[in-house]
Amino acid sequence: MAIFYTGASGIGTGPHLDFRVWDVADSRYINPNEFTDLLIVNEKPLVDQFTMTSGYGERPIPVVGASRFHQGIDYATPVGTPVTVKGSKYLTTFNDNTGGRISQYATMRDGKAYDIILLHGSNQNEILT
Repeated sequence: MAIFYTGASGIGTGPHLDFRVWDVADSRYINPNEFTDLLIVNEKPLVDQFTMTSGYGERPIPVVGASRFHQGIDYATPVGTPVTVKGSKYLTTFNDNTGGRISQYATMRDGKAYDIILLHGSNQNEILT
């Protein structure tokens, strides 16, 4: 299982993980709240260890350049936090000038395919694409 290391990249208010879920069949981001159980840090649920700083949906713009509708959930994680995505298949990691290192994982739930997207990774994440 590939580990994703959080960073301090992108537009934001400090180091954090931006967690998103892409519905493969519908080709759109969906509310990731039902998938938070997949995020694990040091063999414990991420959500039990770190504070959510921005939820999915409409929000006040936290900093200039951020979007009003947030496609993911942000968690305040220190740089270098090792996140694994339980029961998923690691697909790739790439670099985005506004999001830092981004990793993508495939998972299934209720017979449907989803991609788990983790943004704002550190340079510890090896680029594969």
